[in-house]
Amino acid sequence: MFLLLAPAFSYLSLEISFDKVIYMPGEVGRADVVITSPSDMPAFIQYYVNGEQFILSTRELKKGRNELPLYFKVPSEEGFYDFKVEVRGKDHGITKAEYFTVSSPDKGFLVDLEPDVLIVKERGTLTLKVANIGNYDDVFEILPPKYLSEFNYSYVEVPKREIVELNLSFDPDDLKGGSYDYNLKVCSLSLWRCEEVHSQVIVEREESEESEFEFLETLFGTPNSRIPWKVKVRNKSNFNKTYTFSLEQLNFSGTFESFKIVEVPPGEAEVSLDIYPNETGNFYFSYQISSNGVRVREGMLNLTIKTPFLSPAFLLSPKLGWIYFVFSLLVLSSIAFLLLRKKVTYPYAK
Repeated sequence: MFLLLAPAFSYLSLEISFDKVIYMPGEVGRADVVITSPSDMPAFIQYYVNGEQFILSTRELKKGRNELPLYFKVPSEEGFYDFKVEVRGKDHGITKAEYFTVSSPDKGFLVDLEPDVLIVKERGTLTLKVANIGNYDDVFEILPPKYLSEFNYSYVEVPKREIVELNLSFDPDDLKGGSYDYNLKVCSLSLWRCEEVHSQVIVEREESEESEFEFLETLFGTPNSRIPWKVKVRNKSNFNKTYTFSLEQLNFSGTFESFKIVEVPPGEAEVSLDIYPNETGNFYFSYQISSNGVRVREGMLNLTIKTPFLSPAFLLSPKLGWIYFVFSLLVLSSIAFLLLRKKVTYPYAK
């Protein structure tokens, strides 16, 4: 015979509710706190009203449900206020936070946007609270920042004397790294009045995500000539960035610029490191590109140096070599023309 037992809870649980949805400024409010305890135990209880601490004497919690009313003075200014309760018992502890609303009846409605500063890399969420203080149901229009391509709310209906919370998703895929003002305008369609709230959104990007580079990894040239390694840089952030470009030769014979440091504003720029080979062959360099001290690209650069055919003068001077090369082409063209020319005859020729 098997006996099935329900698992006994072994932790504290905490619930908070208020005697009113919206308080008048300066009145006394009551938070109804319910603490569920796994056993009889003494507990230390404290609570915070908008950050102000209040400490209760140690209470004896009974196993099961414990009801505890907590009274507080409502702030004199309108707005949304945090109410946090902490309970600490032997080997147990729990913290929970809720909020209450303060407003005079003629206010109409209240809005709030949290957090004040949101830091995101991929996707984040802001919370918008809309409190309908009036005695009638109302519809509110929500106008997002213009730079957002997508927004998941346009209108929201809020019953009288109630509060609606909306989770606003923030997708920074189309935005550069930097700080953005997240300004929302909330308008009551019945009152023909709008309120503005704002947060600061900081979009963090990895250095490698904020820069793009275009360049060739294989270069060709001739001895004793200048061969530039050109790199097109795209700074996709909202700030100037310092880029470091470095080359390290592996088997090269000649001279070259080993590094260059440039500051690039938002946008595009081109950077060039010059290489001067003095002999033919296949040569290799290792390259590194850093952005604000963080390495973002590295790899191998291949350099092929050849002497143009029919032009041993390239070994002496590039300028003399090109003259000799053009002259050789002219001579060959003339010989071909003479060999292929056909004799022209005329009907009246004798």
